[in-house]
Amino acid sequence: MDEINNKNEGLEEETKSLENSQDFLESTKKEDINITSLTDFLSSEAPISEDADMQMQLDYAEEKIEKFYKDQNRKKAIHNKMQNADVEAMPLHKKDGDVRPATLRIILNNSKIGKDLLAGHKNAKVSLTIDNQIFSVRLHRKSQTIGINHQMTYGEAIFRVAKELRRAWLSTSGDVLYPLAYKPDDAVLMHRILEADCRVAAIWVAWELKLKGFDSAWDYVLHGNEAFMAKAFARKAREDFRNVDNGLAAHAAFDAFFESAMIKRIDHKVIQQMLADDKGYVFGQEQFEMTITPALVDFIAEMPGEKNYLTHTSEKPLPDTEYSIVRDRSNANFLWFVKFEKSFQETEQEIIAQEKEKKTREKNIEESRKEHKNIEEIIQSDEKVVDFTTRFRQKLVEEENHSSSYEPSLGQFLDQTELQEDRDNVVSLFVDPADEY
Repeated sequence: MDEINNKNEGLEEETKSLENSQDFLESTKKEDINITSLTDFLSSEAPISEDADMQMQLDYAEEKIEKFYKDQNRKKAIHNKMQNADVEAMPLHKKDGDVRPATLRIILNNSKIGKDLLAGHKNAKVSLTIDNQIFSVRLHRKSQTIGINHQMTYGEAIFRVAKELRRAWLSTSGDVLYPLAYKPDDAVLMHRILEADCRVAAIWVAWELKLKGFDSAWDYVLHGNEAFMAKAFARKAREDFRNVDNGLAAHAAFDAFFESAMIKRIDHKVIQQMLADDKGYVFGQEQFEMTITPALVDFIAEMPGEKNYLTHTSEKPLPDTEYSIVRDRSNANFLWFVKFEKSFQETEQEIIAQEKEKKTREKNIEESRKEHKNIEEIIQSDEKVVDFTTRFRQKLVEEENHSSSYEPSLGQFLDQTELQEDRDNVVSLFVDPADEY
């Protein structure tokens, strides 16, 4: 019996060492699983009779230890399975005023477009986090996160999160879809297109969730500022259920946005951004080269799953159309001021460039004149050389004409003597006297 007791004591020490093992504790803490200690687990089991032999005691202990770790591994497997399981099968914690990102993901995954938006464009996933420092929902582009104030109803949270997910989807295209990268009139139109598109996507998600039994988002839209867009979407969808997939319902909601009073607030926001832009949109020197084209509009209207709600129509929101008219007088005045300042700056830059070009041209002319004077001075200083060359050639011609005469006359002899002297003078003109020594 003493030997058996010694074995039991050794087993207890072994179990304690296993329990205190750093790797074991770190792994259990990492998985966040409440694991019962091995000693408590063994003590909770009915102990084997002390009359059992040592081998039975050891077999019993090994069996219980193996069972203990099997149970813990099973808990870990269940925990991992719950994390990676299909969100539709997970239970919902849905309580208005206590919004949770995990629940929002579960609900949004019941919509096909919502699921694709959560997956992100080009695998650029966006994370959902609770941020009570903001009013409702806001996208942080640099960190690719959507902050959510938890004190909202789930209907409002779903709609606003879907709208920001669509905004994050479009933000991966860079400055092409940045309104302030365009001229003032085009910037207002681009801002309208983007805002309308984000609302259309959110309404589309709310409609799909309504068909799956999640009515909270659709009810919120019907009682919110986008009710006219939702009604236009529903009216077209009820005419023919195929209008949802082919984009006609979304197109109806898109056009309804441009006919609403919401345009005034949307335009005011982007015009104030123009005036307050610290990068110098109004008073800067940027040159705007991008324009809104039909291809760009079709690119914006491309929904996840290759659904486009503007390809089937020729009426697109382009510059100099009804889609770009600013009807509010206050916004029109501010926009006129922005355009005036931009045109004034451009004119001023053109005048400065012309003055600079004029000065450069005058400088070049002055340098040319100086060079011309230098050439004239060189010619004047070398008149003797030029005149002598002409005279020398004339002498050569005369020599050739009188080459047939073998007995030169006295005049010819004098001419030849003079020619030889002229040749010597030419040599003296081109030879440096220092070279003679």
